[in-house]
Amino acid sequence: MIQRIQSVFLLIVGVCMICTFFFPVLKKSTSQGSIELTYTEMTYTAKATKQKKTTKTFYMAILAAAAAVVSLFAMSKFKNRLLQMKLGLLNSLVMCGILGFTMYFISQGEKMIGSNLGYQNFTVGFYLPIVGLISNILANRFIRKDEKLVRESDRMR
Repeated sequence: MIQRIQSVFLLIVGVCMICTFFFPVLKKSTSQGSIELTYTEMTYTAKATKQKKTTKTFYMAILAAAAAVVSLFAMSKFKNRLLQMKLGLLNSLVMCGILGFTMYFISQGEKMIGSNLGYQNFTVGFYLPIVGLISNILANRFIRKDEKLVRESDRMR
């Protein structure tokens, strides 16, 4: 099961999506306040009043957990390549949803803090879904290649 390259890529997807729970997406401090975005909440702290404003972002956590489960389930379905391809497509859509929510909450954070957050404030949690999405695309490519090879060998018989 794990000796196929697509299984390795699917495992990378699962690990990336699980790791998103442990790393923040971004951190930024300005003279007005600081902001931190994780997969469960976004916290804005005003420096002048020391007041905290918290926004729940659990949608991203639910989607990340779903992406991890789908990728690990797809990895276990190595005998059914067509199902693996469908699950890979579903997983790509889920991870695009994660990236969409991430961009939405980043724009909300920019409004709260009153300045552009810039790419230098992104942490590992921002890049993990991107790595997962690329790994998922590569896994689907190799699954498709495997299926094509099996069909060609069946045709030769």
